[in-house]
Amino acid sequence: MSTSARACGFVPMQGSGAHASQVLQLTGTDEITLRFDDGLSSDPRLLDNVIRTRRVERWTGVMVRRGVPLDTLQLYLATALPGFCTMSVAPALDTGLVAPYNKRFSLAAVSEDGRSFAYVTPRPADEGTFEYGVHALGPEAVGFVEEVAGHLRDWNRNHREGPGPRITVYPAGTPDDEIPESSGGRVIDKAHSRVALSWSPLPDLDEPLLPGVPGRFPGTPATPDAPGSTGLDGEALWSSFGRAPLWSG
Repeated sequence: MSTSARACGFVPMQGSGAHASQVLQLTGTDEITLRFDDGLSSDPRLLDNVIRTRRVERWTGVMVRRGVPLDTLQLYLATALPGFCTMSVAPALDTGLVAPYNKRFSLAAVSEDGRSFAYVTPRPADEGTFEYGVHALGPEAVGFVEEVAGHLRDWNRNHREGPGPRITVYPAGTPDDEIPESSGGRVIDKAHSRVALSWSPLPDLDEPLLPGVPGRFPGTPATPDAPGSTGLDGEALWSSFGRAPLWSG
């Protein structure tokens, strides 16, 4: 069981833990690529022509500010969304079918039915501040955009600047009924283990942790979704996450 967790990346796993991610090209070219750490959706053909559907956008009220790391966001979405992946757009081939703030790297996900996908993107708000939003495409885009936006708000309200997840590693083959986290968390099957993750909500503190600082943590407003909460702007955030798989074997 973990006692703490820290974000890291940039160097792919080596040796016996080496891992090749799988990619799905939504237009049949390198223009828009979805990259999955643990395998493609069950039937990738369900996303054929999804990129031609109407894009639905939702802005969440989750505000970020340049220079403050949000090192739990990617991990939280990866555990909350079974179809989690990342999206990149080749600038030389870009025809405007998707509109992420950072074309090189965006957090994304495919819906559970495999017919829709969404990606997270910020937009500039006040000077030095950005708001997170979600764009979704597909036949169930309206419902899926709300689902992903809801996870963003939940992370912002209950886990942002918190202690992070509890990570427990069980031997491969451990049945679900022997993994307490399976009922309310996420269990990820690896080659040699089962990795269980669970998140505890932040305490509901009425008083700031430091005198004169509103909210739960330094730099966090009293209302978690209000403008001015801490964070990292989109360009720096997406560039800060590595390309290594989230879970080793």
